[in-house]
Amino acid sequence: MLGSVSGASAAIATTWISQKNQTTRERAKSETRKREILYGDFIMEASQQLANAFDHSLDKPETLVKLYAILGRIRLVSSDAVLTAAEECFDRIVALYAKPNRTMDQLVTTLHSGEFEVLKHFSDACRVELESIPPRLTEREKPINLFLTFSKTT
Repeated sequence: MLGSVSGASAAIATTWISQKNQTTRERAKSETRKREILYGDFIMEASQQLANAFDHSLDKPETLVKLYAILGRIRLVSSDAVLTAAEECFDRIVALYAKPNRTMDQLVTTLHSGEFEVLKHFSDACRVELESIPPRLTEREKPINLFLTFSKTT
């Protein structure tokens, strides 16, 4: 009787631990997907605004509303490195709007000068952050076969 009680307890405990670990992994995957979408939205909007800033002035401040809103969402969930890189992108775009419009030759020169590196820094910071999100199960959290543990002791 004691053996069947310990066996049942072991099975229940193993199931509970496995379910807990699966839930942790699912949350991490969900969080990663949300941030990938957020960072992708920022990159798309920042790229559009960068291209626009080369040959347009900022006549309407509402042009930057969508990018600023995405930046606000980044402030809510991101690491300091990602936030700093996003703010640098935003500042660079505002600075480009303040400069005179550029000719095609100037645009080509700018493309080769590395002025778009600010988006690369943002992408690099995002990659580092996203790689750190998935949980690493410690020895304590790894599922164990409690049935084998109890069987050996009884």
